[in-house]
Amino acid sequence: SKEITPTNGIEAKLDVQPQIDEESKRLDIDRAVGILCETISLLKESGNSALKSGLFCLAARRYDSAIQYCAMVFMQYPGETIAVSRRGNISLSWSPILKLLIALRLNLSLVMLKPSINEPKRSAEQAMMALLELDPFCREKGKVKSGKELDTVHHDDEPVTTYIEAKEFQAKAYFRLASAQCEIGDHKEAVRNFDRSIKSTKVISPNSEPDQHVLRRMADAKRESMKKFRLPRRQRKKFKAMFDQPESSDVRESNLDGK
Repeated sequence: SKEITPTNGIEAKLDVQPQIDEESKRLDIDRAVGILCETISLLKESGNSALKSGLFCLAARRYDSAIQYCAMVFMQYPGETIAVSRRGNISLSWSPILKLLIALRLNLSLVMLKPSINEPKRSAEQAMMALLELDPFCREKGKVKSGKELDTVHHDDEPVTTYIEAKEFQAKAYFRLASAQCEIGDHKEAVRNFDRSIKSTKVISPNSEPDQHVLRRMADAKRESMKKFRLPRRQRKKFKAMFDQPESSDVRESNLDGK
């Protein structure tokens, strides 16, 4: 057997030490992320309670704080799941923290439209950020896309449940965005996004009927959009009077002659 000497004993310890340090570091990171996730979940639950109680400003503050904690997790403990797209850095791991972040954005988007707050632009911003974070998981069932244009398959063994959950979130995000756009006055884009919300739901539930509430909101947005293309009543009467004027006899004779 190999003789144990002071030298090779030290070498053995040196070989083992990096493994111990790495495992210890991993445990510390997992512990820190776990604590942050618990904090985020508590803030989300308290935000939901405030929302149900009609305390909209308090709910918004709690949702916003929770989103900041999510950002801290992604910045300090990104692992290997962050990719760069043309619209910013996005996660490629359908993790509990990412699902929490998306749910928080959609809740904050909802609260921002309450009359006592009335910040539709910020509501639209949160919905758009949620859509950005969902995009890699909504392109194709079973696959997660990456690349600046999300045109590269990052991996093709993603569970089907991920696609279903992501599409459900996407339908809500499009609805939140369209609702905010209605408040801003961009009804044309709102119609498009209400329609996208319906289509996202249809992908995962092809036999289901479209949500009647979404259909009503889309119909309202269409009516508002059409109003922008109509002339004021006074101008419509003026143009109608111009075209309704009887032609003179000379004009009628000229038309008959084909001149």
